[in-house]
Amino acid sequence: MANIFTQPYPLPNNKKTAFLICSFAGIIIFSIFYFFQPFGLNNENSNLILKIGLLYGLITFITSLLIAVGLPVLFPKTFDEKKWTVIKEIVFLLFIVGSIAIVNLLATQFFYKLSFSFSGFFSILKYTFGFALFPVLFSVLFKQQLLVQKYKSEAKNINENRIKKDIISEEMTPRIEIVRFIGDNISEELEIEAGDFLCAEAEENYITIYYLNNHNLKKVIFRMSLKKLENQNNLPHYFFRCHKSFYVNLNNVSQLSGNAQGYKLNINLLPFLVPVSRSLNATIKQKITI
Repeated sequence: MANIFTQPYPLPNNKKTAFLICSFAGIIIFSIFYFFQPFGLNNENSNLILKIGLLYGLITFITSLLIAVGLPVLFPKTFDEKKWTVIKEIVFLLFIVGSIAIVNLLATQFFYKLSFSFSGFFSILKYTFGFALFPVLFSVLFKQQLLVQKYKSEAKNINENRIKKDIISEEMTPRIEIVRFIGDNISEELEIEAGDFLCAEAEENYITIYYLNNHNLKKVIFRMSLKKLENQNNLPHYFFRCHKSFYVNLNNVSQLSGNAQGYKLNINLLPFLVPVSRSLNATIKQKITI
């Protein structure tokens, strides 16, 4: 059971997704205040209840948005999807929930001119985590299992319908086509047969090119961007940018696999799986199937 907490988990694709999730959190808090009227609000007039609901809903939205969008920008290595797991997602969500509770508590003390109390502070945290722990655990674990089953099932179907290597036309796999990669530094140049190129991985201002030399895996590091490599005009159509950090030779994909983060490409002789951006799911399925 403990193993499931170390399984991969997807990070939100973009800021729009984070905005929608945080908006939903704000709406939930507003609804609790407006419709259920806790903390004696049922004795107040409807206009005041509406204002209080909107205020705490807005505080919740801003707090959660600043954390959900700001922390990944400030700490990109921590929020690297390649290293993001179920337990990290759970801790991050609980951190957001706890932060919302603390900010709302401080706002209450400010607006009602209440003195700060450590006992009240820790009491709020205790009740917040007590109520939030099970829903967070359930939602994350349920989503993880749902995504794993989805991508594994789809990957299996795609693999069963893949174009077999022995029936790919010579036009699609030109054995003698030569490709040339040219980096930014002097003498950074690699010339190989197209079929020997496996993939290129970008990290900051460098890319690592993985290729075959006499059927042995080799790699070379160039100073250049993946976009510049992608735009070099001698590259064949079956080379494809499948992820913000990866450029691959689709003809060397042996099969497709999947986990909660999406599709992964198994490429001949590579010791790792190449991720596929979730926005390219439909494209990659079309490119590697009949």
